[in-house]
Amino acid sequence: MATCLVDDTIDDINITFKESYETLDALIDTLKTVSPNKRPAVIDQCLASITEFSDRIKDASPYLPAYDQRAYSLKLKGLSAKLSTTRQALTPKKKFSFKSRRNQNGNIGGDFETKVTDSTTNTTLSEPEAENISITSRVTAHIHPPLTTTIGYASLLLSDLCECIVNFPNVQFGSASLKNIDRSLLILDQVVNGPAHITGVTNSTLVLSCHQFRMHKATNVDVYLMCTSQPIIEDCQGIRFAPYKENTENLWDKVSDFKWLRNEKSPHWSILPENERHKQWPDIGRGDIDEAKMLEILGRFVQKAT
Repeated sequence: MATCLVDDTIDDINITFKESYETLDALIDTLKTVSPNKRPAVIDQCLASITEFSDRIKDASPYLPAYDQRAYSLKLKGLSAKLSTTRQALTPKKKFSFKSRRNQNGNIGGDFETKVTDSTTNTTLSEPEAENISITSRVTAHIHPPLTTTIGYASLLLSDLCECIVNFPNVQFGSASLKNIDRSLLILDQVVNGPAHITGVTNSTLVLSCHQFRMHKATNVDVYLMCTSQPIIEDCQGIRFAPYKENTENLWDKVSDFKWLRNEKSPHWSILPENERHKQWPDIGRGDIDEAKMLEILGRFVQKAT
């Protein structure tokens, strides 16, 4: 009887995967015909679907034979490659870099420049035409673009940051990926129009508005969240959630833990007590601040390692 149930489960998974693959493949094809102003939203949907497809493969691994797992992984890689190729064909390839300059009075961060670079010139980006923005390998840095900066539907990557303050008060991205961040304060106010993927963040505070929230392998993080879909965590410990912006569509506390399948609430996350919550986030860390002030802010607003 147990064998029959497993066979039924595998059949259901195969049917679901086949339908998901065909739907996503067709969605990528629509990028060639959809109007340019609607294309970023379709790209975000493709990226979110690929992530969901990958997570489904991982969740189904206890039931799927190794051969099927490899087959679906290869199909997923093919879809990712197809999306990348399609995007490159539709959008001129550009290279972006951020430059953080130390000004004369010693402030960390100084002027924050968003650049789009080709082989001959450097031009300050002033229109929402960037493909992705990457800020990586920073220690004790204050990262804050000008309030007039507009990125539009770019993808944001923050990685390998330690003891940093990141404040993007009025910049919008189509998606965001945060990886390997420790003892940092990340204020992404109204920043992410699509999915946000957080991996390997520890001893930090995250203030974020997004449409989809997925967190992996994070420890000791306070999350002030505005999210219009159910937040998902996996392989996490000590995550505390609080609402960011009062909104009837905010599902900040409807957290699903993929590694906790029991009926009772997961012990891996909790509600941040009201008497421990901070407010006025967009105003914190604005302007030029020196290293001593930055460390003082981190001491006030970031969890200590446990």
